[in-house]
Amino acid sequence: MASVDQKICVGPKTYMNFVKGTQTGTCAELLNIFNQKLDSLAKHHYNWLHQAKECRALKESLREDEIVLHVDFSENFSCKLNSEVQAFHFGGSRKQATVHTFMAYTAAGSQSYATISASLRHDESAVWAHLEPVLRDVMKNCHPSPTIVHVMSDGPVTQYRNKNHFYLLSTIPFLSGFRGEDVQTPEDFYNLLTEKKSDVKFFWVTEEDIRIFDEAVPEVVPPVKGTLAMHQVISTEPGKVMHREISCFCSRPHICQCHNPIMVNLQTASVQTSAHSSAHESAHESTSAHESSDLNGKFIMVNYEGQPFVGQVLQIVGEEIEVSVSSSSISGSHCSCDLPCA
Repeated sequence: MASVDQKICVGPKTYMNFVKGTQTGTCAELLNIFNQKLDSLAKHHYNWLHQAKECRALKESLREDEIVLHVDFSENFSCKLNSEVQAFHFGGSRKQATVHTFMAYTAAGSQSYATISASLRHDESAVWAHLEPVLRDVMKNCHPSPTIVHVMSDGPVTQYRNKNHFYLLSTIPFLSGFRGEDVQTPEDFYNLLTEKKSDVKFFWVTEEDIRIFDEAVPEVVPPVKGTLAMHQVISTEPGKVMHREISCFCSRPHICQCHNPIMVNLQTASVQTSAHSSAHESAHESTSAHESSDLNGKFIMVNYEGQPFVGQVLQIVGEEIEVSVSSSSISGSHCSCDLPCA
């Protein structure tokens, strides 16, 4: 079976849809396609083994001035009552709470954290709003205070792997000095958890906390090429990041040249953008936004690691497109920010 493109006209617009079709060929052609797929699988498998080995070695060799934060969003929690009327039980009025979990590793031990919010946002501003109270607590309670923070996460483009997140990574840490009970609202959920004895530290995150990080990102951030392939992003000075396809910590706290790291200045665009170019970009973004809305849910052909794939557009954030391909997502997913293999 293979995909066959099919043009569909809706008014003045023409869309390209893909349907399954039968394709015939020789055994030699099939073997050639198999070898191409095998190369891609081998690279993915190597990245996975390398990332796991490097992250494990980092945790086992932490110095006193280093900390590793392993972070991830949990699924949203639905608030509920012990006794509920049918309309509330099956209706859409049940409130949800966002929980972002953290595991902090230092040379002296480990500490678990969880931040809770009524905001259901999971974008890069929300990530840093949830991360900020954890960083404050780490700076307050670790002695000596850490000067290097390694953040490990998965890599969806809407949360951790995008240019706005890279910009915040290169700025915010430097500003930081581095039977149940009735739960109707996320606030009730937070109060309930903080009253219980637990090894997990909880923090409350408000909508205003998230908006602060919205305002921290300039209107224009230069694109970072190769975002979907990178597994390590490092910032040693404000406004600049270095990235590479796989991680390495052999020379820390210095940045080694293994695996050809690339430097990106994320402040270039905001400094050089003139009024004319801003107007031009605004017009371009308006057009792009309109075109992007037309792509949501559509099937498209994508080029990933030199191979063509048929995928469905899940959502579009800036210049990053999250696409679902077959049973796995092309969008995978280290201040350094370390990401597992995609």
